[in-house]
Amino acid sequence: MGAAGQRAHPEGGAATLRLTVGQSIPFALFYQYAYRGNQFGGLHIAGIGF
Repeated sequence: MGAAGQRAHPEGGAATLRLTVGQSIPFALFYQYAYRGNQFGGLHIAGIGF
């Protein structure tokens, strides 16, 4: 439990776009968001995967 005696209720979402280049090279673009409910605010993560 937190300092105020409340439980954390994390919320968020994620999205991934998977593509291929030249019918042989796969890669993905991704984005993730997490609402943390504290003084730091939300967390955003974006990237590319091969």
